[in-house]
Amino acid sequence: MMPIFRHRPLAGALLCTSLVATPMCAATAQATGTVPASVEVDAREAPRGIQRTHLQLPVKPGKLTLLYPKWLPGDHSPGGPVAGISGLKFSANGQAIVWQRDLDNMYAFHLTVPAGASSLDVVFEVDAVQGATDGNAPRTSTESLALIHWNELVLYPAGSKSDDLRYSAKLRLPARWRFGTALPQAASGDGDGGTQFDPVSLTTLIDSPVLAGKHFKTVELGGAPAV
Repeated sequence: MMPIFRHRPLAGALLCTSLVATPMCAATAQATGTVPASVEVDAREAPRGIQRTHLQLPVKPGKLTLLYPKWLPGDHSPGGPVAGISGLKFSANGQAIVWQRDLDNMYAFHLTVPAGASSLDVVFEVDAVQGATDGNAPRTSTESLALIHWNELVLYPAGSKSDDLRYSAKLRLPARWRFGTALPQAASGDGDGGTQFDPVSLTTLIDSPVLAGKHFKTVELGGAPAV
């Protein structure tokens, strides 16, 4: 399934080539060095279909285009639930940044990073509905369980490869809920009830959903490495 996700950044690059008059071609790509992006997700209201996310992206001053994931592993189609986004805001150094949605690509957002800024703050929430259609986010939660899809909760810079971008994820769940995921968990938390995961590529993050619930149980099977 991995190659399907890798097509997404390429699609953004092709759009830039074909729409040379749009601001997308002038976008400043996110730095892909040692500083990972961070995504902090508050899923404590997931049973109501509400998840809130706070992204911190390393950036450079200048024009920037961010994309919402469109091509997803296993979907085989451009089905990212972009219509589920609500309350999208950008800021840097505590100052709000004006943004514009692309007139042709609904998954692209244009803004200008101000001088002196090296980090961009992005906040939005995803409002999921049952029987979702037309790009809305599907409800994958009940009062007892939730499936967290990272692709619904991130943005990434146009023109970048998902394998080259690193994201450090943190997740808050309802009280006394437990979870399972392929993401490597950080050795220690921050004591605020959230779970911190080690930085991974955006490809790996997207391909590592979290299954959580109040009746969750883990059964150790042993082996080397442990299963």
